[in-house]
Amino acid sequence: MKLRDKSYVFKVKKFEPLSDTQWANIQDLFEKKTKRGRPTEVDLRSVFDGLRYLIRTGCQWCNTPACFPKSCILRYYFDK
Repeated sequence: MKLRDKSYVFKVKKFEPLSDTQWANIQDLFEKKTKRGRPTEVDLRSVFDGLRYLIRTGCQWCNTPACFPKSCILRYYFDK
């Protein structure tokens, strides 16, 4: 095994948030079906982008950038 072999080089993965048209196509999947319960206080688009960022980059929950919701909120929606 060579240390400089290209197959062992880690590449930085690029992340791009959803465009407006992409979010419009999937927005209906995230809306509540009933009017019961508390209204959602978190922007679901930013939650979805945060979860995509975690999956795409492989970063730890506690190292998510500040532009996304807190890691505990992301974890709640991930588990849901």
